[in-house]
Amino acid sequence: MNSKPEGAGARACWFVGATYGGTGDQTPRFLREGIWENGYQDKYLDTVKSIQAGDRIAIKSSYTRKHDLPFDNRSQTVSVMAIKAIGTVKENFGDGRTLKVDWKPYDPPREWYFYTNRSTVWRVLPGDWTTDALIGFAFEEKPQDINRFRNAPYWRERFGDTTADKRRFNWTRFYEAMADQILSFRNRRSELVSSIHAIAERHDCMSILNDQYEKGVPGGPLKDICPFTVMGIFNRGITDANRKALANELASLLGVSVPVPDSFEGIPVVNNQRSWFFAYSYQRQPDDIDALWEIFAQAIAFSDTNDAETRSAFTAAFDNASKRWGVGWNLTMGLYWIRPWSFPTLDGQSQDYIRKKLNIQIGKNGPKGRCSARDYLELLDTLEARFQEDAYPVHSFPELSLAAWLYKDSGKSFHPKATDTDGQDAEMFEEDIELDEADADLKDLFPKFDQLMIPLLRLLIDGKEHLAKDVFRELKSLMGLEKYDVITLDSTGQPLFDNRAGWAKSYLKKAGLVVFPKRGFVQISEKGLEFLNQPQSELEKYSTFTDFFASTSSSPMDESRPIVPYSIDDILSDGCFISREKIEKILERLRTKKNLILQGPPGTGKTWLAKRLAFALIGQRDDSKVRAVQFHPNLSYEDFIRGWRPIGDGKLTLVDGPFLEMMKSASKEPTSRHVVVIEEINRGNPAQIFGEMLTLLEADKRTPNEALELSYKQSDGERVFIPDNLYVIGTMNIADRSLALVDLALRRRFAFIDLEPSLGKPWKDWVLSQCGIDVDILAEIEQRLTALNNVISADTGLGPQFRLGHSYVTPPFGIPINNPREWFRQVVDTEIGPLLDEYWFDALEKSQQARERLLEGF
Repeated sequence: MNSKPEGAGARACWFVGATYGGTGDQTPRFLREGIWENGYQDKYLDTVKSIQAGDRIAIKSSYTRKHDLPFDNRSQTVSVMAIKAIGTVKENFGDGRTLKVDWKPYDPPREWYFYTNRSTVWRVLPGDWTTDALIGFAFEEKPQDINRFRNAPYWRERFGDTTADKRRFNWTRFYEAMADQILSFRNRRSELVSSIHAIAERHDCMSILNDQYEKGVPGGPLKDICPFTVMGIFNRGITDANRKALANELASLLGVSVPVPDSFEGIPVVNNQRSWFFAYSYQRQPDDIDALWEIFAQAIAFSDTNDAETRSAFTAAFDNASKRWGVGWNLTMGLYWIRPWSFPTLDGQSQDYIRKKLNIQIGKNGPKGRCSARDYLELLDTLEARFQEDAYPVHSFPELSLAAWLYKDSGKSFHPKATDTDGQDAEMFEEDIELDEADADLKDLFPKFDQLMIPLLRLLIDGKEHLAKDVFRELKSLMGLEKYDVITLDSTGQPLFDNRAGWAKSYLKKAGLVVFPKRGFVQISEKGLEFLNQPQSELEKYSTFTDFFASTSSSPMDESRPIVPYSIDDILSDGCFISREKIEKILERLRTKKNLILQGPPGTGKTWLAKRLAFALIGQRDDSKVRAVQFHPNLSYEDFIRGWRPIGDGKLTLVDGPFLEMMKSASKEPTSRHVVVIEEINRGNPAQIFGEMLTLLEADKRTPNEALELSYKQSDGERVFIPDNLYVIGTMNIADRSLALVDLALRRRFAFIDLEPSLGKPWKDWVLSQCGIDVDILAEIEQRLTALNNVISADTGLGPQFRLGHSYVTPPFGIPINNPREWFRQVVDTEIGPLLDEYWFDALEKSQQARERLLEGF
């Protein structure tokens, strides 16, 4: 197996599975036939197409283990990845399915720990210590430095060398063991309920187990129970002494031998008034509790396996459970209880911390304005990626929950026994509305809010601004429901119809089909007009609010999006005349310093190289992850970061500039690098343009702990920080007399790379191959330009920074040069000559002599 140097900009390596869709292990067949196949018909096709001949590839199998590990795992579950074979891709058939591979098997497979991935196709980019270690382990048979991984921030709490008295979150083992044992009662629920009632008889704090079979009529003992409610018995707003007593009783019942924790600090609890995860008997559907058992089981399977199939099953179970009455945000809390290292809790405190402290937005495209499964998993993936950053404030879900419990925002703090947010918005949703008994039978007269979305949208088809309450009144009139305004919400007195229409309006806005131009008004958007242009047969398919998001929102981040790989090899083949070694050093400085400036004389390819370095850093050509900006004397903070801009009605609105936009893009994709390229960074006033961002640029300040307020805030208390995966490349012409020197504050935050005129063999070879210019002519041009540069360097009024770069004598790509000598004379007359006149403006005879020497005898 060939050994290649690794680092930022090197080619990606591939780790692929050999089992998919319930099939057996295909590794023996792949090795025998010298191939690898993507077994899915509709997944990873574009990703597989992007794999190139010469790429290194490994067959892997991912799983978890608690026993027989080469280190002390303290009975915690460890992610393991077995490397079964490695190889080099010989041919890609271009169908997204099949690769021809020269394989080398490992028998037995070599096991790698901690940093794993369960996707069938995993693209691993060199350049981080974790990825470089994995690549070295797999392809160069280097040993894994297990101690370094054990003590890295993401794994330290579970597996690191922290002394026993300083270890936090010991409670997690008990909670996971409880969950495992509760699952064994899935088909023995009557036995479970009966035993819990027996516990209740021994404890005064267990008066929560009485059901109601009819509204307002005292019922009897609970006959069925969901697993989350069982966990909630000792995770309610009761004293720690009672929590321990109940936990001990339940542990004894379930056969859990792990000790009950001494402290429950930082563990979110449900509200005592709403500690069930399901409704009273008269309100719940027959399968509500079954749906909760299903998500409980799928969550444990997903935590332990997390492959494409279990992720899909978890998604379906989550969405099915979250729409049930009484579930709400409590579901995420329950998931955290049963697998605290795998799932985040989104209780009220944690939401506040994630949104305000970590500056991560939580998607709320599910029922009742809460998370859908897709929202929840996107947040989970984002947080797990950030946890692996050394300077991040928290490095695990338990640490996040504890930090949120301690977090105070502008004097606001939550009581630790009231962390469930469901009680705060109960009456905002139709399912939670309590009607007067006389009107209860009229509730079904009203259409659901999602059934009002298209009728409401049609009333806005004229494209004008409408007062929302007028639209509701017209819609109510068209449906003949005005007389039912007597049916109101107890909390606000608002008519029930208006409440539902309000939710329809809100979800139309979330789907991008309407906008709110000003307070109290609603207006259809261009997307909304396009939506209504669909045939009626298509519009009839939109029966629930989730259908609107499936068709109008952008598609979820797909691991099989088309990829155009880009590496140092591509920089060199594009016509870079710098050595591979220097490019590797430049990329390594960019990776570690985060901010880099390419400086040099005119014509040394600074701008040309900057964007290619950006693509090599991110490992692919992707313009959505690279943003180029030109600095100039009139550019301001308001242009680059954020400032006021006029809008159509003559008012002003705050608009984010390109740098803040890229910060937000990088925040949303923590596993992808993003780059801002600033051309001629010293042509503007960098200190003024960057403002407070100048402080945040430093590599060790790219964390929420260092967040600062902007000069122009979108909201009170808004604070921002530059994500760890956002890089800045600037270019600087050091020969322009009109530009001021870069101040020391900016200079300290950037690494500076000098680019020199490059007229050696790589330049000659490239111009010969691309433009067909004879090598002897190129040698003459090189000699003449080198001689001129020596004169410029020796001139006391100029110096080396005024030399002429190779770009002046490198023809544009793809333009044939029919008469090379005439082409060079034209370059001297129209490009080099005028520049020399500028250099020696007070001694034009020097300029004329230099021109003549360039063309003498040519």
